[in-house]
Amino acid sequence: MRNSTTHRFQTRGLQMIALILYLGSAVSVYAAGPYALSFDGNGDFADTGKMASALGIGGNAPRTISAWVYTRANTGGAPYQFGQLGSCNTDFSNRTIGENRWRVEYYCTYYDIDSSFNKWVHFTHVYENGNTKYYINGQLVLNWNHSGLNTTDVLPLTFGRWGDSTFFNGMVDDVRLYNRAITEAEAQSIFCGVDVVNGLIGHWPFEDGTGTTATDTIGGNHATLVGDTAWVQSDLATTDLMTSIQPDLMIRTDNETVFAGENAYDNLTGQTKLQFTGQDLTMIYDIRLENERTALDQMVITATGTSDSNWDVKIIDPITLADLTDLLATGWTAALGPKALLDLQVQITPKAALTTNGTNKAVTIAAASLSNPNKVDAVKATATFLKTATPSLKRTYTTNADFDLGQLAGLEHDTIANQLQPNTISTTLPFIWVPNSNQGTVSKVDTQTGRELGRYRTCPSNLYGNPSRTTVDLYGNCWVANRRIGTVVKIGLLENGQYMDRNNNGKADTSRDLNGDGDITGAEILPWGSDECVLWDVVVISGREGTYYPGQFTHIGTNPNDLYNNDDWNPGPRSVAIDKDNNLWLGTFNTKMFYYIDGATGQILKSIDTSSVNHTAYGGVIDANGIVWSSGGDKNHILRLDPATNTFIRIDLPHYTYGLGLDKLGHLFVSGWQNSRLTRININTAAIEWTKTGVYESRGVASTEDGDIWVANSGPGTVVRFSNDGEIKATIPVGTTPTGVSVDNAGKVWVVNNGDEFIKRIDPATNTVDLSKRIITGTNHYGYSDMTGIVSRSTTTRIGTWNVIHNTKQFDSDWGVVSWTANLPSTTLAKVRVRSSNDRRNWSLWEEVANFDALRQTPPGRYLNVEVTLQTFSDSAIPILYDLTVGAGSICGDLQHPYPTGDINHDCTVNLLDLALLAENWLKKS
Repeated sequence: MRNSTTHRFQTRGLQMIALILYLGSAVSVYAAGPYALSFDGNGDFADTGKMASALGIGGNAPRTISAWVYTRANTGGAPYQFGQLGSCNTDFSNRTIGENRWRVEYYCTYYDIDSSFNKWVHFTHVYENGNTKYYINGQLVLNWNHSGLNTTDVLPLTFGRWGDSTFFNGMVDDVRLYNRAITEAEAQSIFCGVDVVNGLIGHWPFEDGTGTTATDTIGGNHATLVGDTAWVQSDLATTDLMTSIQPDLMIRTDNETVFAGENAYDNLTGQTKLQFTGQDLTMIYDIRLENERTALDQMVITATGTSDSNWDVKIIDPITLADLTDLLATGWTAALGPKALLDLQVQITPKAALTTNGTNKAVTIAAASLSNPNKVDAVKATATFLKTATPSLKRTYTTNADFDLGQLAGLEHDTIANQLQPNTISTTLPFIWVPNSNQGTVSKVDTQTGRELGRYRTCPSNLYGNPSRTTVDLYGNCWVANRRIGTVVKIGLLENGQYMDRNNNGKADTSRDLNGDGDITGAEILPWGSDECVLWDVVVISGREGTYYPGQFTHIGTNPNDLYNNDDWNPGPRSVAIDKDNNLWLGTFNTKMFYYIDGATGQILKSIDTSSVNHTAYGGVIDANGIVWSSGGDKNHILRLDPATNTFIRIDLPHYTYGLGLDKLGHLFVSGWQNSRLTRININTAAIEWTKTGVYESRGVASTEDGDIWVANSGPGTVVRFSNDGEIKATIPVGTTPTGVSVDNAGKVWVVNNGDEFIKRIDPATNTVDLSKRIITGTNHYGYSDMTGIVSRSTTTRIGTWNVIHNTKQFDSDWGVVSWTANLPSTTLAKVRVRSSNDRRNWSLWEEVANFDALRQTPPGRYLNVEVTLQTFSDSAIPILYDLTVGAGSICGDLQHPYPTGDINHDCTVNLLDLALLAENWLKKS
């Protein structure tokens, strides 16, 4: 039965009612007390004297024990234990087994987990019928099926000891014992300080403070302090686990891209959004809740103002589209991991009976932490009814402020205001694609926040694909080479609508961070062949070349692996690079082939055999002249391939050739692996300008906008910053076996490690790591290509995009015409494409449009996403966008109802304004 207790909080001017919901009976919200028990690891423990059977948890009976634990050193001791040693499955404990290493111990049967020493950690140990669940700080870290237990009555329940002679060194606080297996929600509640009393048979809060007895406030099974066990003042309340507690609510309208109210908690100032509405118009507000705590927290989310005779109010889960209005009206408890996000959407619509001009409506969303009910935050969505309000069926974007309503990547309006032109500064989209080489997946990570947004299989899960080089195309899609099995896979950028609706359900079935914790785990990773953002599987095995949908490349005979290779070197696809036409050049190692692959269809357009110069492709880039450069590994040379003539030459170097990097000054840099060398080559003359002493085991190479060269060095675990002339400027420690570096859209340098789970971001302004991201669990990252796409977008060619969402404020609006004014020299191009949606989550497929042409394939919707791409193939030719107009509605401008001749501004009439616009456009072009 679901029970509830209502709490009223009033703090910092915010007042709200929160209904606390969870399974079991709730009696209070508790706070950690001032005392704890301290054990020195030398004969200290606390003894209840109670055997398992006396407590009702002997044999194979279900049970749960939880405790706050602070570990000073590894002694093999246990903060809690009962049962027997020397006989399998008779013990019940958790003990230290190594530095930051714990063993869930049943004797003979055990499982080792990681947990930090020298800090407070909350353990919850749950057992039922051969299954163990273990929670650390409220988060499940172990779900383990094993043989059943037979806990015996040899050793009583003690705290601070394992067996008779192995003692724990640390502190223990607030131990709770249950005669049942509690649920995950209850484990989270206990960590967050909520009393769960159903099945509670023992509670040792360790708040006596003096004497030799630790009181059991529930079962009366008091523990006697043995040895030098001491009462100490607990500092748990002052740790970051407690002081970081804070819900952070933010709000924006669906016209905005930035949330208001981040890190503002004390009142509603700056956290209120107002929109004007009219009949049949729905105002939408995006709400985001972030858990600022460094650990999991449970938060009670409430909504006020949802019931009104004049207004329809809905609160929607934007992922599932579930209606949460009634739930939030009474109070909803949600668990969020550390720094995790929860998104909601408020919809406010005037009812037909509302006719009074200026009528206001306000909906307040509030959140309170269960771990500390004094920590609250709130936002307010407000709407005002206007009789004159109508849908925004048309909009012209032409000023700086207009263009800023969208997202700019590689375009700017600062050099000349009120128009868009390519940026002279290198830039790219805010993502890095990280190969998880040992797991056969690739992770997409937000370079601004470090959150993992998606993880994609690159081959069947029963294969070891060994994905390595990831390179990003001009539209943000990723190509990755599977070294082991002889394929290259294209993964579409979901945020740019790059997916194939192969099951025709009208949406993208793909990997997403469904719980908002910034990590992709479990069912968030889709099986091979099921993820619709994994677009193409291109096979480059000699004699078997071909292009397939993921999962379509099947086996011959009885062995499902027959058509895949199992060899890192043969064919060994390694060198991957994107050209100015957004096609892929792929080089192989042992088969010494180069394949030119259509970026859109995945079809192999041509192949070039480089065996005549014995080139074993290792890494690749394409320069601004369109030349493909490829390192040859242990062959100590570089290949220069000219796609215009299909000819190539070999350039010998005095060292191993590993990573390649291009600057914007006409140079190619080559790292030397264990030869500890760095070489600079002039890309225009193919002349070697110098070779200098580098760093041992140098691999990936990248260049920042200032011309400095950044090299990942696996042996010393560093990234070294060189001047453009090869002088060392800085050495930055980054972890175990760094392999690749890549520059993001903010000019920061990312490094991926092959010896641990981490990728890290370096700030060139300080030469220090300013963000570390762990790609869980057990991943290694062997990659050193254009992982962010900054080379292809800013060096190989200059390309930029402007992406804006036009909001009509009316669902299912019909679309008319998109038109624009641009100046396009002969060596430039402009592309415009659109897609529509009613919810900004499920989008139609892109439709490329011509200027002044009606939209033919884009279905009705509330939103029209317009993407403009400007590209130049010459530094002296600059494409310019002066304005863009979006028209909705079918009054005129479609194929059946064309615009009148001379209707320049597309208002379906010809007047003096059209003449003025015609003159203005002529002057601009002149």
